Amino acid sequence: MLEHGVSLQGLGNDGAKLNERGQRRARRNRTRQEHGPKLTVLVSLSRIRIRDGEALLRTGQPERYGAAIYLAGYALECAMKACICADKKCKCLPAEYWHHDLMALARRTVWWNLADVGRGLHGRLASVAAEWDVTMRYSVVPYTARDVLEFIATVTELSKEFAPWP
Repeated sequence: MLEHGVSLQGLGNDGAKLNERGQRRARRNRTRQEHGPKLTVLVSLSRIRIRDGEALLRTGQPERYGAAIYLAGYALECAMKACICADKKCKCLPAEYWHHDLMALARRTVWWNLADVGRGLHGRLASVAAEWDVTMRYSVVPYTARDVLEFIATVTELSKEFAPWP
């Protein structure tokens, strides 16, 4: 008997194959849950999602601008999580950092304590965090191209601070 009361009886070899695939998938998911995203993946995602946001801006379609801002904010989240992994010298993000609070993540990095306050980085991060949160994906907010351009520029600068790898 599988989850949700599904039985494999009467399925012959196909049932065994389905069961093996389900077990492999469960092991893979358990491994992801235990270990979190890898540092290298977080660095790559940070770069890719910034480019995705820029691509949405280049469409010139205002209905895509909210998604551009969402992806840029997600890119910054990935950069901060990569920074945390690097600070802690771990290959995968520890479970305690599996959340989306940009300010809380920033405060857990070495960067937060070393950042040049005179450059206004903390203030710019606070403005990004005030604009972005994970629930943005469920709303439609009208943004201008200028809003998106400025947001992406700020996020790009901050991402380079958190994940300064080439």
